[in-house]
Amino acid sequence: GTGKTYLLLEAAIRTAKAGHRSLVVCWNVMMAEELRRLTGPRQNLDVYDFNTLMLSICGLQSNRKNADNTWYDQTLPALALEALDQKPNWGDYEGIFVDEFQDIAGNPTILELLFKLSASRSSKGTRLVFAGDKNQQILSDKDRSRNPFDVAKFLIPDLVQVRLRTNCRNVPELTKELATLTGLKVDILKHRLPSTPGGGVEIIEARPGKEIKALTQTLKDLLKEYRPQDIRVLSPFGFNSSLIGRLFTSEAISADERWLKNTLRNPVGDLGEIRWRSISKFKGLESDVVVLTDVNDQAKQLVETTGKSFGEVLYVGISRARHKCVIINSELPETAAKN
Repeated sequence: GTGKTYLLLEAAIRTAKAGHRSLVVCWNVMMAEELRRLTGPRQNLDVYDFNTLMLSICGLQSNRKNADNTWYDQTLPALALEALDQKPNWGDYEGIFVDEFQDIAGNPTILELLFKLSASRSSKGTRLVFAGDKNQQILSDKDRSRNPFDVAKFLIPDLVQVRLRTNCRNVPELTKELATLTGLKVDILKHRLPSTPGGGVEIIEARPGKEIKALTQTLKDLLKEYRPQDIRVLSPFGFNSSLIGRLFTSEAISADERWLKNTLRNPVGDLGEIRWRSISKFKGLESDVVVLTDVNDQAKQLVETTGKSFGEVLYVGISRARHKCVIINSELPETAAKN
């Protein structure tokens, strides 16, 4: 929440206005949609998510049926590199701007792809700007985790690091509790937003099996103060395993289940106003209020199989909230429980 994306886009827009063909790219599809919304259609400026970019380079309309992580992380990037060998001027970008750079720092094939997209005919070369946060590497396993600046500095020796230490997104109360709950260092010197009553992190204790009831009451309470579009529900799990995903794939029995199905946005329809996603899909984005579900030992164990700490996932989830984060807790990890 230090304004990385804002500064990255400002640099990209200025470069494009100066007549230099520029690329803004990130891994997250939802983030790319937001970047396109913020920049609007502009001459000399292309905005992509990496998947769509690589498909376009390869001349493909869609990903392989039942594509897995190997397709997205290895096979498709390799195909894109081969395609660029046949059409080296496909990109020829004089400015390349990567948001959430930490998502690709551990993937050498995608890094090579970026350099092949740089301008080959410009005497001044290509301007490179990367924005990232090393605490938000939740899309890769432990073996792929890197300090993103160290990776970039190795590849580009004259790269300059700019540290942003003013929090522009979260109220101070939330940032303070973020560090306490996750056990991670939050290197912030000051806040742009003032302290506000009711801001920060609230933990709702819910016994296993009672999460639906706790979520229903939490959302009803929040709707007394916030609009539905200002609330996001996030989970460490994707659709198939999350609390809400399971709700939408089963028949509603209780009044709470029926209320949630009418209130939350149905993934295959237009009913419901409160949107929900996995934490990873909402990374890089923000909402006035975030409600975290599935904070339990099962989620913690799943995250730890990738070599990550659950604190890193909580860090990303909590920091999406501008004003308030509510955690439906059936078992917080040890770091949080001690505090």
